[in-house]
This record gives sequence, C-alpha cells and structure tokens, in this order.
Amino acid sequence: MKILVLSDSHGNLTNMERAFALEQPDAVFHLGDGAGDFARLCRGSAQFAAACGVAGNCDFGADCPTVRTAEYGGYRFFLTHGHQYQVKYSLMRLYYAAREALADVALFGHTHVPCCQQEGGLWLLNPGTISGRPQATYGLIELQNGTLHCAVRRLED
Repeated sequence: MKILVLSDSHGNLTNMERAFALEQPDAVFHLGDGAGDFARLCRGSAQFAAACGVAGNCDFGADCPTVRTAEYGGYRFFLTHGHQYQVKYSLMRLYYAAREALADVALFGHTHVPCCQQEGGLWLLNPGTISGRPQATYGLIELQNGTLHCAVRRLED
C-alpha cells in the first residue's frame, strides 16, 4: 500500500495531480493550506475515494477538521497542519499529541520545510510544500510486508 502525503498546495492543483499520477497511491492525505484545492481535486473522482485532509491556518471557512486520526494498513496516522502545535519552533508538542492519540506516524505541514525522521518509534513526516515555493515536495508512505517506511520526494520540474 502506498499513501501520498501533500501539504501547503496554495492553489497549485497541477503539482498535486502530477504527484498523484507519478506515484499512483492507494490513499492520499492533505495537511492543509489548500483544503479547497484538495476538495476540488477529490470532487467527483473515484480515484480519490481513500482521501482525507485537515485545514491549515490559511484555510478560512474550510469544512474539515484541523486535527484528525486515520487508520490504514493496521497503522494509525495523526494528521494536522501543525500551526496549533508551533511546529516552526519545536516538534515536542506535536510529538506528545501524536503519542497521546496512539499514532504510529505524525503528519504535519506549515513550515514548507520537508522533515522525515523517527523519534522513539514515532515517525514524524512533513512533506514540505507541493506548491513549488521554494521547491515542490511531497511525502510517500509505503506499507509492505508488515513494515512502514516514510520518505520525502521532490517533484521534478
């Protein structure tokens, strides 16, 4: 199983579509600041049936939560944009919130800076920004043979 993780699209539907076409994921997560973009991308498309997202600090009036958990392939994912946890300064609040939610992976955006690391058995993944400012990046989670692996990929021009 492959999960595409997008964040901070800021109106760039083209890059979101390109990442989806390139990876052909089984599920898609969007981590905010483009909740409307994500809704437009998913609307009326069966290929986005396994998709969920959260609202970011720029998603005024978005009809989705700012934090949620999702379960896929026997793993629990904690999704947030990150601004509520002050991720620009430290990942500690995010880490403890994800631990409290019994998550295996904490997914966040907001900083536009990719991050992929493991702390105490918890994956922390920020896919950066798919908008292309400063560069278009996305996250990829692969579940194979009972193992989970996270990575950040660059969408080439």
